[in-house]
Formats: sequence, C-alpha cells, structure tokens
Amino acid sequence: RCQRFDFKRISAQNIAERMKFILNDYGYTYEEEALKIIANAAEGGMRDALSLLDQTISFSENQITVEDALTITGSVSQQVLNELANAIVERDTQTALTSLNTILASGKDSERLIEDLIQYYRDLLLYKNSSISNLTFLHLEHEEEFSRIAKNYNQELIFKVIDQLNRTQQEMKFTNHPVIFLEVCFVQLC
Repeated sequence: RCQRFDFKRISAQNIAERMKFILNDYGYTYEEEALKIIANAAEGGMRDALSLLDQTISFSENQITVEDALTITGSVSQQVLNELANAIVERDTQTALTSLNTILASGKDSERLIEDLIQYYRDLLLYKNSSISNLTFLHLEHEEEFSRIAKNYNQELIFKVIDQLNRTQQEMKFTNHPVIFLEVCFVQLC
C-alpha cells in the first residue's frame, strides 16, 4: 500500500515569518528585507529557504543584511532593477547596457538577473492592475520609486517587456554566450 501526499508551495510571506521565528529564537539580528529576498529565492520551499538562511548566517558577521542575502541568493537589488526599468522606459540604451555590464562584472549570474527582471515586471503589472491593497509585492521596499516607474509604463509595454525577457531566457539556455542574448534583449527593449 502507498499513500500520496500533495505538497503545495509555501508563500514567501509564510517562509519569511518562519525564518523570523527561528532567528528570534536563536537571538540573531536581521533586516526584514533580507528575509524577503531569501524567501523569494526559495520559490516556495521551506527547506531551500532554511538552507539559504543557514548559508547567510555563516556568511554574515553580526547581522543578516540585505547585501548578505543578495550575495548568497545571487539576486539583484531593488535599486538596480529600478535603474534598468527606468532605462528601458526612457529608451536609454547606454544606461541599460552600462548597468547590465556593472551587474555582470560584480559576479551576478545572467540567468538569475533575467529571472529577477521577469519577477519585477510581473510585480509592476500586478501593481498597476490591482485594486487589492493587501497584495504583497516583492519590489515595494522603495515604494515611491516603484510607483513612479509604474506610472511611466503602460500595460502593453509591460507585456512586451515580459514577452521579450521570456524569449531571451529561453534562448539563453541553449547558448555558450548568454550575455550576448541579454545585451541584444536590452537594446531591443530600449
């Protein structure tokens, strides 16, 4: 006989709450935004989140910071994503490519960057089209900036950007030079 268990993904908010409980129990100090970054990187898996949290604790000195979480997860900061979104909407190819090269030179993974960008534009789309105030968005730690950027985008442009990023992500999987596809993507979007 066998028994089947269907496990569902855990929300990023619940994962962050559990990590807070654990860190408070052990007496660690942390920045809440760092826990959000870890929770989102875990993609619904508590085990993955706790593993990333453990790595971050080992990496950090006295406090778990946003910078530590970004380093461990390979994610890109909200500020950098805002800069890229601004460059795209303003059709500023030079700034977009300069930001991209800076991100990649700092050791960030091109595949992780494109995932972060798709998530960012998903949040932008929901933010523009949602009247529900209790939705939790990943990219609202700089809400004023995010709100300003959202006003500059129309829905069609957001769809176009997500579609282009998705196609580029697929193309990047089958090449030895994914950065070239990313650069071409940014030039096309701008």
